[in-house]
Amino acid sequence: MTIPSLRIPFALTTGLLVALILAGCEQEGPAEEAGRKIDQQAEQIGQQLDQARDAVTEALEDAGDRVEQATDQLEDRGER
Repeated sequence: MTIPSLRIPFALTTGLLVALILAGCEQEGPAEEAGRKIDQQAEQIGQQLDQARDAVTEALEDAGDRVEQATDQLEDRGER
């Protein structure tokens, strides 16, 4: 065999390997899919926690306002 006769099979083999590697990189495997789903769930949980925190903060502020109003009313009654 001469060197030129080896170039064609080598080039074909190299091209096939490159094509297989690129095709494998494009497909999402089970680990990548699971990781993506975990990321999505973590994002949703974070958003829900933010909403819950905001609701609790608002409820506490409202309760504080009501306590302040009640205290003011009691003070007004005591002054008369």
